Amino acid sequence: MTMTSEIAADAAFVETWMNFAGDIQGRARVDVPDWSRTNLVLEKHDVPIFDGRPERDRLSFDREGFRLLDHPSPITSDSDMAVEAERYLSSVGALLKSASGADLVVAQGTGLLKRHAERAKVPGAIGPSRWAHMDYTAYSAHKWVEWIEGWQGLQLRRYPRFAVFQTWRCLSPGPQDNTLVLCDASTIRPEGLIVFDACMRQPYEDPGNQFESQLCPYDPGQRWLYFPDLTPDELIVFKSFDSTPGWNAQPLHNSADIPGLPADTAPRVSVEARFFAFWED
Repeated sequence: MTMTSEIAADAAFVETWMNFAGDIQGRARVDVPDWSRTNLVLEKHDVPIFDGRPERDRLSFDREGFRLLDHPSPITSDSDMAVEAERYLSSVGALLKSASGADLVVAQGTGLLKRHAERAKVPGAIGPSRWAHMDYTAYSAHKWVEWIEGWQGLQLRRYPRFAVFQTWRCLSPGPQDNTLVLCDASTIRPEGLIVFDACMRQPYEDPGNQFESQLCPYDPGQRWLYFPDLTPDELIVFKSFDSTPGWNAQPLHNSADIPGLPADTAPRVSVEARFFAFWED
């Protein structure tokens, strides 16, 4: 099934910069524990990012690959993420089950990833990714299902269909100096994607420590969107894989600085969580 985006080409936009994959030699690799083994080559390009709010009600998981949903935040920027993780994951999981019609939704892990924009310069804080990417390939999505089965003692491979949903919430008030931007999946050319090994921690052979992800080179035909002035009660949800052929509308995503804001704009604080949805038929 092929669906074309209905987002208007004349929508309001701002222009910012983003990194894209350059000429990478050999199998691409991002090695967090041993950065000397990383062979990432990035190219910086100016890109228009369109305001997605006017098209909010028309966005689809199966066309653009993402939606903006209303969801009262169970946490604040001051919450203890370790303490509040279970309650937060349960609340968001229930929302995704309702929004997708899935029979079962399980979180990829038991924790939350809290990020501060790089301008915050918070000691020990995890900054946002700074290159256009996808977090899953078909191979790695299926591997994650196997790993989650082992961790949670569930029989997940019996379901005929599953999908991966990533969720992103801005906990700091708008305007945001830096935010999540997503590429309309209907404007992505799959043949341009570059598989890379994401090596997150050692030992690499342990479940979840190393997996395949994807990069892409710059493509002026791509259409990127963002949602300005996000509130903590809004949740961005994007589909990162769908096992049903023709429904795998996976958007590239990135973080981007928003130009033209006052110099004293507070750096954004956000929280992320990932979920796997399963259908009986």
